[in-house]
Amino acid sequence: MDTRRKLYLASAFIASTLVFTGLAAYRPNDSSHVVSETNSEGGKARHGAHFSYGTERCSTLVTSNVKLDRKEDLKISVEGRNTPPFEIIGRNPGVFDIGLHDWPRIKDSTIYGVQKDKIAFYVVFHPPEKDPVCGMWVQSPETADMTEYKGRTYQFCSGDCRNSFDAEPAKFADKPLQTEKCNIVLTDSQGNRVLSVPVDFSDPRSKGSESHASGRPDSSQCHDSAAASASGHPSGGKPYQRGGTGK
Repeated sequence: MDTRRKLYLASAFIASTLVFTGLAAYRPNDSSHVVSETNSEGGKARHGAHFSYGTERCSTLVTSNVKLDRKEDLKISVEGRNTPPFEIIGRNPGVFDIGLHDWPRIKDSTIYGVQKDKIAFYVVFHPPEKDPVCGMWVQSPETADMTEYKGRTYQFCSGDCRNSFDAEPAKFADKPLQTEKCNIVLTDSQGNRVLSVPVDFSDPRSKGSESHASGRPDSSQCHDSAAASASGHPSGGKPYQRGGTGK
């Protein structure tokens, strides 16, 4: 085999390795694409994003036609009573082509200077384990209270919830978790909502998640409710933190 062919094969192998490495590094466990329109009437999403509990990384790609009366800086946020941690990615990750060549200028959680444009951004949720007693997300899995039941490990937000589980494990282990709902929201410089995309996280064991909502204790009665509120719950979303530091 001549030197030129060897170099070609080596280059092709390296390139393919980099591509597949990039796909593996970025590709979320679950993903959704929402097509929408952003306007001063509140905007419109064709559909929402739906995910199941137990998925560690859930990615929502929001693409939108912007139709505003003036140039605006739009704020991206996630609103909900009990939303999981998330991060906002305002760029094409490079391994997907969605046909948008001029991505908007996004810094942190703000899209700058749009009026009649096409925009796109990712909201990547990182749902931790859910406390099977109160339904809150377990924010610190490394230090969470835990117990085992029928070969499975359950995590809790507090010792009180763990004790409740230990007293009646079958009651909580066999009961589907309540569906959590939130919204990816765009607001203009005046605080007006110009787009809202519904997102929900449901238990695959439940066919009608809402029918189970009334049977689960209110998380506001949980032992750690004050700490949860301080970290961004239940009033709004909590930004995802890498290695214990903010994004």
